[in-house]
Amino acid sequence: MLSRKQVKKALEEQVFTTTQACEFLDVTRQNLHLACNTGRLEPLHKTGRETLYWRKDIEEYKESYSRKK
Repeated sequence: MLSRKQVKKALEEQVFTTTQACEFLDVTRQNLHLACNTGRLEPLHKTGRETLYWRKDIEEYKESYSRKK
């Protein structure tokens, strides 16, 4: 069984918050939410004010977004 510290580290490496995703993608919160609302990105989990995203999904979105430019 994983310790609390191991789980926290794994989450920090694999999950982005909305703020982290926006910084990584260099987009506004509105553009990130638009990508979700149009089905281009799927959030991992929504908790009240915060939305979490898989890092891999954000990286793939950035790659596909960069190719279109």
